[in-house]
Amino acid sequence: MKAFLLIHGEDGTERSIENGFQNLVNIGKLTSMEFLYYQAESRRIGVMEVQDEILKRVIKYQPTLIIIFHVGKFTITSGFVKAMKAIDSKPLLVYDEGDIFGGLAKPITKSMKIVIRGADYVSIRGLGPWRDAIKKINPNIIYTPHCASISYSNEHFSLNFKRDKRILFIGNCTKSKLGMFRRLPGSAGREQIVKYISKCFSDIFDVYGSGWQNLKTSRGLLKFNDQMKVANESWFHFSFEHYPKVSHYYSDRLPISLLAGQIYICHYHEGYEQIFKDCDFIYFYRTKQEAKQIIQNLLQEDESILRHKSEHAHEFAKKNMLPNIVWERFFNNLPKTRNFINA
Repeated sequence: MKAFLLIHGEDGTERSIENGFQNLVNIGKLTSMEFLYYQAESRRIGVMEVQDEILKRVIKYQPTLIIIFHVGKFTITSGFVKAMKAIDSKPLLVYDEGDIFGGLAKPITKSMKIVIRGADYVSIRGLGPWRDAIKKINPNIIYTPHCASISYSNEHFSLNFKRDKRILFIGNCTKSKLGMFRRLPGSAGREQIVKYISKCFSDIFDVYGSGWQNLKTSRGLLKFNDQMKVANESWFHFSFEHYPKVSHYYSDRLPISLLAGQIYICHYHEGYEQIFKDCDFIYFYRTKQEAKQIIQNLLQEDESILRHKSEHAHEFAKKNMLPNIVWERFFNNLPKTRNFINA
């Protein structure tokens, strides 16, 4: 059984996908795997030319499974999708969308609709209204939550238990030149709650990201791969996700934070009570007053209790949110058609 991955972005930027599927080879669920960063390749040879190059490669390789990751605005034609599905191996075609789209601020693109319509199955990070939007195009949906998409090695990472009682926030303050109706869903709520928590806990709140420069608590930008290091220095992570009405959704920031052993305080999304059932390291708020009260209560906890919660967060992430775990579950969720099984 062979897989061919068409990965969005620049070369090497999605190591978690590469590593997750290499693990499937290592454990014998795939016989082999090849991948191409199609966006990066298009910059070298051209957009239409890269589609020809992909077809040449899949005809030669004859994969049983083809996965296209996050198309966005990249130009994809229906003829290209049909040609990939028509090769001799008759592969299962899956589209994996790691982002959330919808509304005026971020509509589903033409290329996305082409791939979603042509795919056998669509893998998405959230449910609720996002699933409903996809279902109108393709009813065959797989839920694949975000993983801790960051370089991680158990041998080279140790939890820090001499942390400060500080609260970390990582995320941008996004605005639109076209007005409030073109802002990402949740962006106004994020701005309001971050300003409120900054006012309430100005001495211990560290805000990273763009758009917060007028806040006293702003610490500037933070490189993606530095998140684990910074998260390992404080006990608490505060969050407000975009698309708060999308159930079962969280960004990759949550798995990264839990893997770093942080106690997580976040706005409630439907489905969290199932995902994090009986977990003592994550707290949900619905109002700014609830968020303030949760933080005040946690600040009163003895550090021995915080240490236990930190260990639980880390172990939960290792068990459920590492790339090899998430992508193996994705693979197991794929329907085992005759061609897929016998490859």
